[in-house]
Amino acid sequence: MSTTNDLIVAQKLEDVTIMLHHLLEAVPRKEQFALVEDIKKQVYLIYRLLIHVNTLRSGRKEYYTELSEEFQFLIYLVRLVNRLGHITAKQYINYAKRHDEVVRICCGWLNNTDSEK
Repeated sequence: MSTTNDLIVAQKLEDVTIMLHHLLEAVPRKEQFALVEDIKKQVYLIYRLLIHVNTLRSGRKEYYTELSEEFQFLIYLVRLVNRLGHITAKQYINYAKRHDEVVRICCGWLNNTDSEK
């Protein structure tokens, strides 16, 4: 069993997390304790799910839907930051591309997982 440090998806998610932290610095203080905290908690939840799934010997595919839903909610929150005018459209598009890459890698990893191992 590999550690999360060995997973490409974990490394990519860490990069996205750092990117998000930089983007969220532009959000006004009044949103810091609501929207920004929700986004950060969502990223941490997704990473925690990756750790959990990686420790499983079988049944990984069962988490495909849950991870997909968590990623969808995260992109919704970031899109909301953009629509509220706290980040530019270009920043949102750059983030969305990185987000999509992580989702594709993660979902591909889960789809190709042999649940019998």
